Amino acid sequence: MLIQNEKLLLSQLLQEQDRDDSFKQECRTQEIEWNLTKNLKEYRITLNLSQKEVAEKCGLTRQMVSRIETYTYSPTLTTFVKYLLALNIDISKIINEFVSEKVKTIL
Repeated sequence: MLIQNEKLLLSQLLQEQDRDDSFKQECRTQEIEWNLTKNLKEYRITLNLSQKEVAEKCGLTRQMVSRIETYTYSPTLTTFVKYLLALNIDISKIINEFVSEKVKTIL
């Protein structure tokens, strides 16, 4: 529920600030990152892996995995790669999709 409220607030802010292109671009970037972490969490669940199991695979704490998945922490690239590898995700595919979405915010 809190995340839905945050998305609603983000949407409202975008409407209020639609004349400020840099603000819109930053909000869109945040939305892309939020969606990425949400999709990764959903993927982990489809693999029937707990946060604890993922944490053990990548050498993080369960709390750190939770913070990554709830977008309350921006991990370093190294930490994020470890997380992706624990889920057996093709890192180049994630990077390409992220870059593709980022380019859309600029155009």
